[in-house]
This record gives sequence, C-alpha cells and structure tokens, in this order.
Amino acid sequence: MKIHLYPHRSRSSRMEGEVVQVMKRERPIFVGIIEKSQNFAFLITDNKKCPYDIFLAPDKLKGGKNGQKAIARIIEWPQKCKKSYR
Repeated sequence: MKIHLYPHRSRSSRMEGEVVQVMKRERPIFVGIIEKSQNFAFLITDNKKCPYDIFLAPDKLKGGKNGQKAIARIIEWPQKCKKSYR
C-alpha cells in the first residue's frame, strides 16, 4: 500500500495520511447473502466491517437465489475503490 503522509491540520505533532495506491488486497473471498433484483445482484457480506456490498454478475450466480448464503471471490477491484479491506 502506498500512503501519502502530511502534517495534521491542528497544532499537534500527529501526522495524517491518505492511501494513494493499494498494491495487493489480502482478502479476495467474502461470504454473505445474495440480494437479487431483476437485472443485477449483490452479495451482502456477513462481516460488518466490510464497507461495501459486492456486485454479482447475473450470469455468474450458478443458480444462486435471493436470500441464499454464498461465497464470492473478487476478480477485479474497481479503480475508484479507495478502502482496503483486510
């Protein structure tokens, strides 16, 4: 992970930082519940620390139905995804 550090805005000696690039994600596999609509689906993860829902391509559901438990593997992270899940 590449991080840009800069001085804290207040007068304290603490530093602030911003993640500018994620080099490698540690967890590509997530468990959760499938939430389907007519044209798309999401995996609502069981882990409450995961800050986002995962888009599931409808042609990759392999028969998965709304409300069923599923396992998803992230094969491509969006470029705008700034938070790293560990």
